[in-house]
Amino acid sequence: MSNYEPCVFKTPHNPDSTGRDNECSLVDICLATSAAPLFRSLATIDHQSHGTSNVFTDGGLWANNPVLVAITESLRILKEQDRENESVEIYCLGSCGKPEGNIIDKSKLARGLLEWRFGGEAAQVSIAAQEFAYDFIARELSKHFKRSVTVVNFPAGKVHGDLLEYLDLDETRDKGLSALINKARDDADKTNSFIRSDTTQGPLIKALFDAMPALGGEL
Repeated sequence: MSNYEPCVFKTPHNPDSTGRDNECSLVDICLATSAAPLFRSLATIDHQSHGTSNVFTDGGLWANNPVLVAITESLRILKEQDRENESVEIYCLGSCGKPEGNIIDKSKLARGLLEWRFGGEAAQVSIAAQEFAYDFIARELSKHFKRSVTVVNFPAGKVHGDLLEYLDLDETRDKGLSALINKARDDADKTNSFIRSDTTQGPLIKALFDAMPALGGEL
C-alpha cells in the first residue's frame, strides 16, 4: 500500500536472490494475498531484522489468474541460468469458483452503489474477467515463444447447484467444508481418469505427480 505496486513473494530459488522474503512466514503471506478490499482488513508483514513493516491488500486486484506471472518468471530464470533450450510447462489448478454472470434487462441499466453491492459485485466481475483474459493471453503467447511453452489445466467437473451456497467468501460451516472436500475428491477422480485417457496433457500431469516427493500418510 505504500507505493501501490505489486509484490510477488518468492523463495530464494534464483542465484541472484537477495533473500528479501526469507523472514516472511507462509501464514503472513497468505493473509497479505487474501486481504480483499471491502471484504477483509488490510494485512501487515513485520520485518524483524530492521524493525519495519509493510501493509498489503489483495484479492481481486492483481494476477487473479497468475499464469502470466508464472510464464514470465520461468522464462527469466531459464535465461539467467543459460538454459535457453529447456521447455516450460505451466500447471494451472483452479479453486472451484462458482458460475458467474447476470442476465440484465435493458430497463435496469442504471446501477448505483446498492445495485453493485457497494462495490462487491464490481470486484467479482473484475476477477472473473481477468481470469478468463489471462488464460487466453497465456495460451496465445505460448505459441510464439522460441522455446516450447505448454499451459496445462487440471480438469474439473461441473459445479452442481447444491454446492453453490458453499462457494462464497469465508465459508466455515461443517456442512460447507464437507461439501467442498467431496468436490475436491470428485475432481481428483476426474484427474486420474484424465491422466489415463488424454494422450497429450495426461502424461504431463502424471509426470508432475511422479516427480513430487512422497508424503507420509494418506491425504
